[in-house]
Amino acid sequence: MSNRYRLLIADFDGTLVETLDDVAWCMKRTFEANGFSAPDRDAVRATTGLSLEDSLRRLCAGPLSSQELSLSVQTYRTFYKTEQGRRSRLFPGVRKTLKEINQRGVDVVIVSNKGVDAIRAALSKFDLEELIAKPFGADVTRHRKPHPALYHEEIKPLFPDVQDHEVLVVGDTGVDLEFAWNAGVAACWASYGYGGLEERWPLERQFILREFADLLEIMA
Repeated sequence: MSNRYRLLIADFDGTLVETLDDVAWCMKRTFEANGFSAPDRDAVRATTGLSLEDSLRRLCAGPLSSQELSLSVQTYRTFYKTEQGRRSRLFPGVRKTLKEINQRGVDVVIVSNKGVDAIRAALSKFDLEELIAKPFGADVTRHRKPHPALYHEEIKPLFPDVQDHEVLVVGDTGVDLEFAWNAGVAACWASYGYGGLEERWPLERQFILREFADLLEIMA
């Protein structure tokens, strides 16, 4: 089957996997362990898509010193690793859709501001490893979303035969859509995720997913 796109760049949290309960739980425990007032679930949701450091800064009631931020990052990652995504689950149709996309000859990479070890652990848990060409986590890349160099310098060289117009980014937050916009590739908004951007997002959304399986029609 001929496809409009040959490379799918997918966000993780809120696009492939519903992780908010795990993230909120680990944030709460992190703040409590370090003597800070814990944020509520809605506040955590509003930081989805940001780096862990930026999320911690935004969620803390007061400024964090470099030492406090470093300790909080370490504490959060320890909690998240220990929990092993016990509250997380795939959004409906994700594995089946990714398998069909693979069968069409489309490569799939994950680009997340999450750490790569957490991504790999989740891919193993949900039996997605064979369907993902490469995970790009925030701790193993030189640039982070929404910086366009993440695409042009780190992702694009791995797929030299793929043209920019054959690339589709799918994600649920403004960070994902801005990344696609900055990189000069197509954007697809996962409206079922955590972004809540339907009325507020000012830039162009070529496509909107009501569910992940909608990708099959979009990519054909």
